[in-house]
Amino acid sequence: MIVIEKYMEVIENLLPLLNTLEEGIDHSRVQIQALRLEEAKNLLTDVLKGVKSIETSIEPMPLEQNDIIRKTVPLLESISKLLSNFESYDVNSLEMQVTTTVQPAYQNWKEEIETVLSKYTIS
Repeated sequence: MIVIEKYMEVIENLLPLLNTLEEGIDHSRVQIQALRLEEAKNLLTDVLKGVKSIETSIEPMPLEQNDIIRKTVPLLESISKLLSNFESYDVNSLEMQVTTTVQPAYQNWKEEIETVLSKYTIS
């Protein structure tokens, strides 16, 4: 556990970001519904960058066996696919992708990170 101590500040700063990213995904869906596609695309681009940043922060940590990386891949793929589909301007399809692929992939990823990292934080 001593080795993980040097990552405690990163862990403590990372956990609140998970809710911020989730809010970004939720708000992107609202923006799509309101036909503000550019704003939604910008939000999702920021979410994608945030997920990659968290992945980079977690990678060097000596964590116990977990599925964070395995759950990161489908999340990144779902966001990337959604971003590439913005060219279609099909609002119903975009909204459906957010609710059926991005949000579930995000929830799986977030829950895995919270489960793994909560072992190293003090409540």
